[in-house]
Amino acid sequence: MLKYTLDNPSLSFNVETLFLTKALVVMKSGIHPKYHEITVVMTDGTSFKTRTTWGKPGDTMNLDIDPKTHPAWVGGQRKLTDAGQLSRFNKRFKGMTFPGGAA
Repeated sequence: MLKYTLDNPSLSFNVETLFLTKALVVMKSGIHPKYHEITVVMTDGTSFKTRTTWGKPGDTMNLDIDPKTHPAWVGGQRKLTDAGQLSRFNKRFKGMTFPGGAA
């Protein structure tokens, strides 16, 4: 236990208690949204439970796009970009010959 005393001995306090008390005092009561459990259903039908402020307790969130189908996670967009870069490269250097016989 860490104790800190100011110049006035009557103002001594326990540092751990001060931090705990400060954390509890900082949050105002009655202004924060309710935090509850919901079920999230992925596009392939799998589901999981999570805690959130969305909806009401017990609600179900059906996803239209999730990490299993979104191009940013499955690489769909990147593949299209790669194909575009490759075709631009081939178009730009078409007919170019390299030393050593490679064409």
